Formats: sequence, C-alpha cells, structure tokens
Amino acid sequence: MCRTMKELERVVADYRSMKAMKEQIDAEVKSLEYEIIGYMDANEKLTETGNDFTIKLSTCERRTVDTKKT
Repeated sequence: MCRTMKELERVVADYRSMKAMKEQIDAEVKSLEYEIIGYMDANEKLTETGNDFTIKLSTCERRTVDTKKT
C-alpha cells in the first residue's frame, strides 16, 4: 500500500506503463490470430494439427432481438 505521494506517483507510473504494454501485446496477439486464420482460410481448412497444437475454427451466428422496436 502506498504511504507517501512519491510512492503513489511511482505506482501510477508503473500502472500506466503496464497498461501501455498490455495494449501493445493485445494488438500483437490479435495480429497473430489473424495470421493463423489467414493460413486456415488460404488452405481451406477448419482444423489443423501440429507437433504441439491443434487449431479448430468454427463459425458462429448471432441474432439479436431489438426490444425497443415495436
């Protein structure tokens, strides 16, 4: 727990730094996911098994009901 303003400032700086790193890593993960999906689409596959992984793609359909429209 922070006991001084100096400690709080350090914690806030660490928080901001970690938050920025998280956003960057999330973007990189999303990019890798698109690359994997691109491979699967290009090879017209729904499943693929490697030495230490199995990929399974599935589609899902979502329908919503607009309750505010009458």
